[in-house]
Amino acid sequence: MRTYTIAGNTVTIQKNSLSYNDTLNDRTTCSFVVIDPAFEVDIGMEVIVQEDADIIFAGTIDSALESGDKTNYVSLACVDFSQLIDKRIIANSYENELAGDIVRDFITTVFAEEGITAGNVQDGPVISKAVFNYDSGNIGMNYLADTTGFNWEIDNLKRLNFFDRATFTAPFELTNTSHNYQGLTVKKSRSDYRNRQYIRAGTDTTGEIPLEKPTPAPDGVSKTFVVRLPIAQKPRIFINSVEVIASDIGVNGLDTGKKYYFTYGSNAITQDNSVATLTNQVLEVTYKGLYPLLVVADSPGQINSRKAIEGGSGVHENIIQEQNIDTRQAALEFAQGKLEKYGIIPKIVTFNTYEKGLKAGQLLQITNTKHNLSGKFLIDSVSARNDGVLTLYSVRCLDGASIGGWEQLFKTLLQGNKKLVIRENEVVVKLITFSDEFVNLAMEDEMTYYLHQYWICGQLENEFMLPWQPPSEITCSEERIL
Repeated sequence: MRTYTIAGNTVTIQKNSLSYNDTLNDRTTCSFVVIDPAFEVDIGMEVIVQEDADIIFAGTIDSALESGDKTNYVSLACVDFSQLIDKRIIANSYENELAGDIVRDFITTVFAEEGITAGNVQDGPVISKAVFNYDSGNIGMNYLADTTGFNWEIDNLKRLNFFDRATFTAPFELTNTSHNYQGLTVKKSRSDYRNRQYIRAGTDTTGEIPLEKPTPAPDGVSKTFVVRLPIAQKPRIFINSVEVIASDIGVNGLDTGKKYYFTYGSNAITQDNSVATLTNQVLEVTYKGLYPLLVVADSPGQINSRKAIEGGSGVHENIIQEQNIDTRQAALEFAQGKLEKYGIIPKIVTFNTYEKGLKAGQLLQITNTKHNLSGKFLIDSVSARNDGVLTLYSVRCLDGASIGGWEQLFKTLLQGNKKLVIRENEVVVKLITFSDEFVNLAMEDEMTYYLHQYWICGQLENEFMLPWQPPSEITCSEERIL
């Protein structure tokens, strides 16, 4: 028997009006039509749809539409409890923290106010640096999930779960002899397929370029000299093979009282007007430059397989622009990740079942010799509708056999000693109001302070400022991170 409650009140719904959708990497939604509710239905009220002892949906009302002349029909659109954290903001920084500890801190400091508790929160890998700069709760959790390869959800009991995707298994299997499914179909599609992936990324840093002679050569007139590549770090400058001391080289527009200036990302080195113009001296610059990144990753096995089937080259190419990627290794890993995800022509399996418990993101074991199915399939979506007194679930799942199984893919996302960094160079500025008692000031009004958190030379710095002002100049070897 199926029951519907809104804010703890049991309601009657219009026959066959239930619609339920659970899609991978999206919110679970549910809609139905209530007939003549005995109370005013309002946005944000909690909704529970229960079948016998099992909750098949829990969430809140997102929108409501009333209609009817003699009967009040209230059409409700509901979303799961993930919406509760979407309305909250994360503004914090973390250094060398387990991903799971960051999630637990989210819960303790922010999400608990919405009734969220910690469920199955696994530790995951260490995040070397993470800056959440006034991101919504959903965005913050998605950053962690994308970085670690983990999955997250807020379940029907408002428990936030953060876990290795390979451990998220379906509660039952489909086999040759089981009678828990019907209408099975198997489809193959190459709509997103590629076996050669290009990534047009941002810029990477070269190795040290020694003693390059910029143009023009010193001529007694020019004070600006140009090197071949944009400058990535503070350069070293030599005049007649004698090195200019580092303290005489500064950042243009930021430093003053220097003899030479450069700008990050610019090819130009400028001589200060207070310094005598170079004439016939030999000017040389040792520096690290920036160059545009375009990387390509191939899947030779897939290319040969397609060539054998299709003829021709067998190559299916795709190009993506990701200007935020600024290292060669990161671009190659990104390209390889795209090949792992789209470098197969998957089997798309759909079926219907009356059995409860399937959710998007679960791994479902399917064995069906008639359709040559054997292995674990990733559930991509689950939808539901009324079928008499029962609920009929329509399930869509994707094959991962071509890459050794979905568990193997999820494991490779976490392999290696990668340094996981989220927004390393961003600044978090928190607006905090302290009472006069807290700050020990003899005044009745509250004072507004700003907690400024930023990374300098690999260290997290905190300082309270009143009023707000930018951080003072910091020099760390040849690096400035503000």
